Amino acid sequence: MTEKSEWQFLVDYLKDDTTDFYNDACQNQLVALWTSYCLHNSLDVDTAMYDAVLMDLFNALSDEQKAELHCTGFSELDSMMAQWLV
Repeated sequence: MTEKSEWQFLVDYLKDDTTDFYNDACQNQLVALWTSYCLHNSLDVDTAMYDAVLMDLFNALSDEQKAELHCTGFSELDSMMAQWLV
């Protein structure tokens, strides 16, 4: 899978109407997809590239999804998404 197609898969997961971030399984799936994306593309936590790509993901989330994830700010999402990478 190319970086572009893997990124699109991740974004499509966000846009899927069946994704419910009140559900722990959906939250864990998001973290797993992000972790996989980072490992496949050599993104290291707290680097400029990592932060830029994560900001793109943050911007792809709707306000409702951010609330469901308890990540209304970027730093909250950063902490959640890095949990399996550090």
